[in-house]
Amino acid sequence: MAIRLNLTGIHIRANEEVRSRYFMPDSLFTTGKEQMWKMNLRRGVRSWLHVFVTMAAVGTWLAFTASDISRNAAHAQEKLQAYPNEDFQASIVQLLAHRDRYHGKKIQIKGFLHVRFEDSAIYLSKDDGEHGITTNGFWVSFEKANVPFEGAVGPGEFDRKYVVIEGTFNARSRGHHSAWQGSIEKISRVVELKKGR
Repeated sequence: MAIRLNLTGIHIRANEEVRSRYFMPDSLFTTGKEQMWKMNLRRGVRSWLHVFVTMAAVGTWLAFTASDISRNAAHAQEKLQAYPNEDFQASIVQLLAHRDRYHGKKIQIKGFLHVRFEDSAIYLSKDDGEHGITTNGFWVSFEKANVPFEGAVGPGEFDRKYVVIEGTFNARSRGHHSAWQGSIEKISRVVELKKGR
């Protein structure tokens, strides 16, 4: 049960009985290499702990950011579904460019209307309508219950006039021979546009 003092390394060496009897800490009985190894291990653990905490913080930030983005997207979708809203008064150009965005939504658009057999449509301009440029127009479907008219096509008094139409946009239905860029259905209102309005 002898205690040896190593003067060169200044380390105390003792057997287990002496250690336990005098409650000496283990650090007094380790060699320089062991102490260096333990110190490096502690540094490594601290480094990994730092990395873990940083990753956890970044993960939390990403989760909150993704949550905000999805909440904002849901809010924008709710606004689009509300009626009327800022997208309610869409132009024909907006409809042509973003057909999927407006699909199934109530809209109000202005354009040049044809109410004719196999050409019941609203066009971007009078020239588009007169020249049958269906890529710049939308098929329109009138229902007598919503907009009273005589005959089988629609309200003839609005033929070849600039009008405002309110109805539901359908990007999937493209009219006679699928020639148009979509259709406006369930039309609830048609008003002739006068010059200066």
